[in-house]
Parts: sequence; structure tokens; C-alpha cells
Amino acid sequence: MQTDPRGPIRLRSPLLATVVVAMSFFLSLLGATAAHAGPAVWTDPGGSGAKITLDPGDVVAGGRVAISGTGFVRDTGVGFPWIAIKPDDEDDLWAYGGTDAIDGAPGDAPIWFQAKADGTFSGWIDVPADTPTTGLGAGAYAGKHWFRILSGAFSSDTLSATRPITYQAYFGVTQKVQVGSLGPTGVYRTGTHYSQGGLVTLRGSQLAPSATVAVELDGTTLGAGVPTDAAGAIVALPASQVTIPPATTPGAHALTFSDGVNTITTPIVVHAAPTATVTNALVRPGGLVDVSVTGFVGVAGTGQKVGVLIGSGQAAPTVACIQADGTGAGRATVRVPDGQTGSQPIRFPAGAKCQTPADPGFAADDLPARAAVGSLAQTLTVDASAPAITVTGNAVRGSTAQVSGEGFPAGASLNATLDGTATGSPIAVGADGRFSATVPVASSVAAGEHLIFVSGTSTGAGTTVQVVDPTPDPPPNTGDGQTTPTTPTQPTTTPTTPTDPPKPAPSRATKLSSKSLKATKKGRVSLTMVRPSVAGKAAVSVTSRSKVRLKGAKKAKVLTLVKSATFSLKAGTAKQTSVLSLKLTADARALLKRVASVKVVVRVAPKGGKAFTTTLVLRG
Repeated sequence: MQTDPRGPIRLRSPLLATVVVAMSFFLSLLGATAAHAGPAVWTDPGGSGAKITLDPGDVVAGGRVAISGTGFVRDTGVGFPWIAIKPDDEDDLWAYGGTDAIDGAPGDAPIWFQAKADGTFSGWIDVPADTPTTGLGAGAYAGKHWFRILSGAFSSDTLSATRPITYQAYFGVTQKVQVGSLGPTGVYRTGTHYSQGGLVTLRGSQLAPSATVAVELDGTTLGAGVPTDAAGAIVALPASQVTIPPATTPGAHALTFSDGVNTITTPIVVHAAPTATVTNALVRPGGLVDVSVTGFVGVAGTGQKVGVLIGSGQAAPTVACIQADGTGAGRATVRVPDGQTGSQPIRFPAGAKCQTPADPGFAADDLPARAAVGSLAQTLTVDASAPAITVTGNAVRGSTAQVSGEGFPAGASLNATLDGTATGSPIAVGADGRFSATVPVASSVAAGEHLIFVSGTSTGAGTTVQVVDPTPDPPPNTGDGQTTPTTPTQPTTTPTTPTDPPKPAPSRATKLSSKSLKATKKGRVSLTMVRPSVAGKAAVSVTSRSKVRLKGAKKAKVLTLVKSATFSLKAGTAKQTSVLSLKLTADARALLKRVASVKVVVRVAPKGGKAFTTTLVLRG
């Protein structure tokens, strides 16, 4: 053991230590790395360069954690730094030792080590058997315990060993038996939420060696028990798994483990087994399918991400990822991939299919611990005779959408939804399998593309609808064909010279007469505008945008299809018709090579007037 020839370097006082602890609490959260079952390294966020390693990062109550440190080097003075440690910021004496432990520790802290000349130290700390598994850690370290690391305090005004260091090294405390779920990629997740018929994967240590751990659910024995090895650890799969009976009532339950010496009880929650429902299993090629899921709760007790795959084999595309809520329920409308026809499986795996490197917060292997449920595969029939709906024109906010359908069962009763929210009254299907109905569009619905879906018993179809803002009402008519003029504002002074009569606002004088746009081989389109007789010229700016989803893309993308341009409209005594030549963008030319037509929103902005928009169809 290294000793300091100038005597021990102690913390100034318990009061000062408490103040330093409080001030550094937030910094310690920023400087630590996440704890786990293997070694965990915690770096001083204060910039001293000191590091603490705990092995393991999660320790069994009654077990031992190895502790080592680096970077505890002398800053000024003489001797080697002392390191004081407080479990959970308390003064409770925990057993500790090792080469660098200090015997007969001074006051102010229950655990002491001393660094060597190179700034390192090592030793061990025993975690008392009665330590609760849930610590007082908060935020990112909720439920964790910690060792408060203290070093470098002054014993006088002239003697110091290191720069003052104080931060937290977090660790977890577990029971001798842990419960969790083992995912398909081999990642183990601890947790207490399971499905009916679910698999519970056990891990444990410090149990009776070469014994059998009996497992009970609410007093009823599950299986033949779980064996331990010669070191008292639970053996590996498949012997370490037990099954929750499929008929278990959803709700709170308790698992009890006993090896003849130790008895551990762990509360768990059992959820109803996961389900997946396909509203319309008969769908046209490229059509929309309405799906919903329930019971997708992971072992951590949170809703999971559920993949929706259409097609056979591992290469089947993931067409959607449903984020289930806290009860495990979720819903989505997905599109059948291009080129798929006939019978196609649709599957709902949880976890890995929706995990991406950009989404590290989601546990890919946090499956609903379940047995023989698989991915809840069902079958879609993709056929041109399936039900389909169309929307005529655009829908105005606060009004209705005109919807018609064909291919539905005769006499069926259908319900409509707009973006998943029910709207309107039931729709009756005629004897020919057709219907025509109006679907309300609330004024709160934003302008843009939305989804309309109609469904009944084992049938349904969906399509998109373009929602636009309402057109302002025209001025009231006086009965003689003239609109009522607005009372002019009286001038405050008499002008010395006559003024020109006001020109009509270009926004009221200019209209589009084009109903669609046809692209030429040279990549241009013509837009026809009509303007009544006016005394002066008008400058008009034209812009465009379109929301499209390209093949293979998960989300729609807003593209500019026609290059923005400004034109000058002539004055005249008669109605003026102007044909504006616009140039397509590179995105538009590329898109028209892949699709026959696309909707484009054209915005006309007369200088000095109010802009207006209209939706046209751009064809190649």
C-alpha cells in the first residue's frame, strides 16, 4: 500500500463535501457513460481526466464490484492522491479492500483508496445483500445507485494532491435471479412484462451450486425447474426459459424462484397475446390496406414498433412501421408494393425490421416475449377486381369530398375515415357493388394531401384526396349586374392636382383558364391566363410544387416541377388572354419518365394583389 509522507490528505469538512456534491450533480450526469452488465467506465465531467471503471456495471445484491481508477495524478504538493467514495452520497460503511485500499480510513467518507505514482488505483467494494434493486438515480440513470468519487480536497491552504474532483459513477443492483427476454439477434433485455404464452428467459448467479431452481407463478409450479452450474449460475438456453401459461389472466402476477437456500419473488405483468387485423384482405394492385395491431408491449412495459411486411421471404419490403401506444395498440394504412399480384403474405414482426442506426433508443430485440406466435402472418389477395374508391376533384376545408366506389359487396354498410378519424354517416352500397357519397372534411383539416378510407366487414379501400382552402366570397351584387362598391375613404385635404382612377386589383382581375398542363418534348408547358379590360399592366409571378412519393421511398417529398417565373400582362380595352410558357425542372422531367401524370399545385401571385393557388394535372 502506498502512503503519503506528509500525512493523509482529507476533505476539508463534511459541510464542504456536501456543497461540492450538490454543485457537481448536474455535471456528473453529463460526463458519465451508460451502465451495463459488463464493465462500465465513468469519466470526470470536470475535465480532470480521471476515470473510474466498475466491473460489473450491474451487480447482484450481496455481490462484489471491482473498482479501478486512472488519471488521479498529483497537481501540486507532494505525496499521492487519496480517493474517498460515498455509496449513494451516504456514509454507510460498505466492506472494501484491495491493494490500494487504505486501512483505518479517516473521517468524511466510508471508503478510501490511494493512487499510485502513475495516478492509478484498484480494489473492490461489496454491495450489501439488503441493497434495494431500485436506487435513487434520476433522469437517464433512473433507478440506479452510484458511488460518489471525491479527491483533491485541501487539508491546508498550501498542500493539495490533485485538482478537486467530485462526480458520480453509476451502477445497477439486481437480484440473484433476473427475468427478461432474449431477442432474435441474441440481445438480452431485462423486464417484467410478458404476453400470454410468453417465454421468460432467466439469468442468475450466487445461487446454490448444481441445484434446481423451482419456478412458480402465483404458487403454481411452471415446468421442471431451472438448473444451476457448479458456480451457482443459471445455465444457458434452452434450460433457462419458462413459459407463461396461455390462459393466464392479464394483469399483475408474481414469479417465485427457490433453490432450497434462496427464495426470490419478482412481480410481473401479463398482457393479452398480440394480434394483427387486416381490414381489407382483397386489394387492387398498388392499393391501400388498413391494418391494426394490439398487445405489442415489450418486456420494458412500453409500446413497440411493429413492422408491416408484404411479400415472401427475408427480402419482403417493410411498407410501414407502426408505433404502438402504451397498451400495445396501433393502426396504419399501407400501400401494396408495385408489381405484387395474387396471394401475398402480410406479416407483423416486432423490433428488428423497424430498427435503424438513426434510432438507437428503440430496443430492436424487445419483443413481446411470446411462444409460437411468430409474426402473425396473414394473406392478401391482390386482384384488379378488388374494391376501389375515387375522389372527384379537390375537397374544400369545411365542406365535403365527393367519393364513389365500386367492387364492394352488394348491400354492404361502409364507414369513412379521413386520416384515420371517423367522419360522416354510414355509406350504403348498391346492388351493383357501387356507391356515391359525400364525406365531410372539417375546417380544421390542413390544406394538402390526406387519406380517405372506407371500410366494412372484411372489405375496404382507400385513396388520397387533395384538400384546398375555401375561395373567398365575391362582393355582394346590387341587382344591376354591378357589385356594390366599397365606400371610399375621404381625403383629409383637397388635392391640388387630379389623381388617376384606381386600377383594379390584379388578384381579382386575373384567372387561370388552363385545366391541365401538357409537357412538350423540349420540357416546357403552357399556362393560359385570362384578364378583363384594365388600364394598366400587371406583373404576375408563377410558382409550383407537388407532393409525391417515389418508388422505394418511405415518405412523400415536396418537389418543384415548374420553374418559377414572372410575366408582364398587357393592358387593353377588351378581355386579355395570355399564354405563358413555363420550363419544367429536372425533377419534373425525371418524374414524368416514371409516371403518366402527377398533380401539381400552381401558385399565381399578381404584384400588389392577393395570391391564389389551383391544382392542375401535369402530363408527360
